[in-house]
Amino acid sequence: MYYISLTTNGIKKIVHWPSAKKEDPHLSNIHLEEELSLAESFSFDIYPYVDGYDNIEDLITRYEMIDTRNGKLRAGGRVLNTTEHMDSSGKIFKEVVCEGYLAYFNDTYERGSTYSGMNPTELLNSILNNYNSKVDDSRKIYLGEVDMTGTMYHTCDYKTTLAELMTIRENYGGHFRVRNVNGTLYLDWKKEWHKDVLNVSLGENMKEMVKSRNLTNMGTRIIPLGANNLTIESVNGGKDYLDYQEGIQQYGIIEKPVNYTDIEDPAELKRQCELDFNKFVKIGYTLSTTAYDLSYLTGNTIEQFQIGTVLHIDNPYMKVNDIFIINKLSLDPQKPYNPTLEITNVDISLSSTITDVKSETMTNNGVYNNVQIGSDFGIRAVRSDQKAVTTINATEGISIHNNNEKVFYVDMDGRLVAVNVKAVGGDFENINVNTAVITDAAITDATINNEVIMEDGDVELRINNKGMYWGAEGVSTASLELLLKKDLPNHTSRQGLYAPYDLVVGDDLDVDGDLIVQGDIKMNGKWLDKTIEDKVYEILQFHGLV
Repeated sequence: MYYISLTTNGIKKIVHWPSAKKEDPHLSNIHLEEELSLAESFSFDIYPYVDGYDNIEDLITRYEMIDTRNGKLRAGGRVLNTTEHMDSSGKIFKEVVCEGYLAYFNDTYERGSTYSGMNPTELLNSILNNYNSKVDDSRKIYLGEVDMTGTMYHTCDYKTTLAELMTIRENYGGHFRVRNVNGTLYLDWKKEWHKDVLNVSLGENMKEMVKSRNLTNMGTRIIPLGANNLTIESVNGGKDYLDYQEGIQQYGIIEKPVNYTDIEDPAELKRQCELDFNKFVKIGYTLSTTAYDLSYLTGNTIEQFQIGTVLHIDNPYMKVNDIFIINKLSLDPQKPYNPTLEITNVDISLSSTITDVKSETMTNNGVYNNVQIGSDFGIRAVRSDQKAVTTINATEGISIHNNNEKVFYVDMDGRLVAVNVKAVGGDFENINVNTAVITDAAITDATINNEVIMEDGDVELRINNKGMYWGAEGVSTASLELLLKKDLPNHTSRQGLYAPYDLVVGDDLDVDGDLIVQGDIKMNGKWLDKTIEDKVYEILQFHGLV
């Protein structure tokens, strides 16, 4: 049902044709293994009499496995490695191991890139653009179908592009696959591949089945925990747990805590746990089965077993009657009607899911509750609107960015830089700061014990316990007090107010003592031509008194 071709440097050879004719090319020991979101593995043995035997080159030769019923590609990729053999009978052959298109992403590394606040399409497109900028045209992969939703964050940690994609999948779910459409490769990211349900039933198309139970995630006494270790004790008759009586009768009490860290109300906590109860008490099991792929008899390729196909498995003797998804498939293209399927119904409980997410967050720069941990940046917390980001690490200290502007920073030496410092609804008390740079501070009723320095351009004003000083070239040598009390020549013995510069008086001027003015006098908006002292002297002179 499948023919196989190898293409090297633009030269295509058909190396296997599904027929009994000796003149047709044939391979032996053909094996295809597919798994959800992983590159398929394809291997075969080829003998010297097959055209194309001498043209196989590792990482260069491409393979394709085509369904003869509809002409569609079932698998494709490149030759990974070739091993030459000669057996005891003298037969010479090559063992060829291939990998699917998805493995092309192993050829490049993501160098510490950070993708923040993107939707799935934007995130995937950014990664693909980075990948495509480094590879030749034959390995370029473009954005395909995406039905994932939400806002996503991912920081790359010098892993292969494929490893980064797997980390993204582990954090956000869904499945990846690469499609070949007329020679162009597309990367899809979808929640599920197939919606139709195929039946596998005993007595119809089921051949063999192995069922293994998994009790690892099962509990018989479920203890829900909310925010800050909130329990349901207050709304559950003083009990902080829910019992699975049937399981307790069979297995005894097996306690299992389940975390709901976003729930703060005990009644809501109990309600949510009851809704999820079957997940926590259900015994999981894994099936390995061989079943006849009836599509090869009916000719209806829609009924074909593929990765991601939804199956209804019915085997009353093994007490299996449930819905499964094929997550792994092994196929001999020479006997495609008889694949081996690995499927599972294991439901991961919420608590184990949270544990897994935390683990992946720590090791793979994943995101948990908008908190990300990575070796290159330390701890990063991103606000839900993505405008505020707080970063903590052991080399730079603590920093807060708002709209990409650093508004707060404490380095490892304890130096503080802050913008728009305000005390809202309280006071700053008992704060000791060695070095601080503060911009646009609103301060009311401040007491400064030592010294204040204010600068405006090159003009400096300094206030300390010795007085007030100012000057364009630094601090003046005279204090404000001395400047105001400065005496004039010939008046050193007099007491009173001294004005060494122009005197401007808008209203009445009352002076109890002597008034000595060196400059001009302006009173009620008019400048006096002469000083008061000169005016008095003229009057006295006019009357012949002097």
